[in-house]
Amino acid sequence: MTRRANQLTFIGAVVCAFVIVPILGWAQTPVAFGVPTSFKVTVKNCQLSTDGGATWITIWTTGIEMNVASVARGQEVLRFVENLPVPSGTYNALRYTVDKTMKIVGSLAFGGSTYFTSTAPSDPTTGPAVEYTFTHPAGDTTHTHAINITALEGGNAYARVNFNIEQGLALYAVGPGAYKIFPNPVTPTITVTPPAPAR
Repeated sequence: MTRRANQLTFIGAVVCAFVIVPILGWAQTPVAFGVPTSFKVTVKNCQLSTDGGATWITIWTTGIEMNVASVARGQEVLRFVENLPVPSGTYNALRYTVDKTMKIVGSLAFGGSTYFTSTAPSDPTTGPAVEYTFTHPAGDTTHTHAINITALEGGNAYARVNFNIEQGLALYAVGPGAYKIFPNPVTPTITVTPPAPAR
């Protein structure tokens, strides 16, 4: 009998959940929030652990850019990592690294005006919104999630990532009467479906 390798498929997207504190010289608290039409991040690697993070098995090191706004809005789910080979065992931790660069598109209302993402130092009140690239000053970020999954010989497991981007855009004051939209923290929820053994 031919034995198949264990496989793990990730469905959806993972995005960092850090606090953005841009060096603005003005207010550091957002004055308004909005929903992005596009929110692109790059996940640089992914690892699994069987001992709570004491040691890690690297299962993927190819950086992949994904638009988490399209997934969160219920559009076609992007299978960005599929059929990953993993050794048999029970895994209880997942770790991944997110690139420091994010790209957002969208608009939000504040003070009777609508602000649109732009490449300018402050955002205009006339559209259309264009893609704005933000580089987090803290650099790349690494995140760890507790999971519970047993990889079976020849089985397939699925990790589905869901998140809420209803406040994915945050408007900050960058000067008197001037505002700029930045990405706002988005926290993912990971649900793992254990594999059924191959027949």
